[in-house]
Amino acid sequence: MSYYSNRVQSTEPTEVQQVVRFAGGTALVSKLLGRGITVVYVGTGLINLVWADPQGTYIGLVGHTFDATAPAGVAGYSAVAGDYNAATRTLPINIFSGGNALIDLTATQRLTIRPSFKLYNVNAP
Repeated sequence: MSYYSNRVQSTEPTEVQQVVRFAGGTALVSKLLGRGITVVYVGTGLINLVWADPQGTYIGLVGHTFDATAPAGVAGYSAVAGDYNAATRTLPINIFSGGNALIDLTATQRLTIRPSFKLYNVNAP
């Protein structure tokens, strides 16, 4: 099976959305999903996603979902992507509480995000 065999339907023929899921912890992040991606804790509410290989042209963060053992604990949370750095293959993610303050996830809180890229050197189907 091809690595990109399940492409999303899009107006961009070579768009690929990737799934990255991680749980929080005190100055620690546990990656649960994200093939070829390292999740790096930078500081309170700041996470870097680092790809092992070039991904193409960054389109944007097309979705994110928080969940938790106690769902009210993540009510109002949001995730905002910074500028993607193609040279280092790094995408910074800022996590905000319902009060718009940077916040770490706890070990029982999880974030799933979907960064999207337009692949290059790929023939469209």
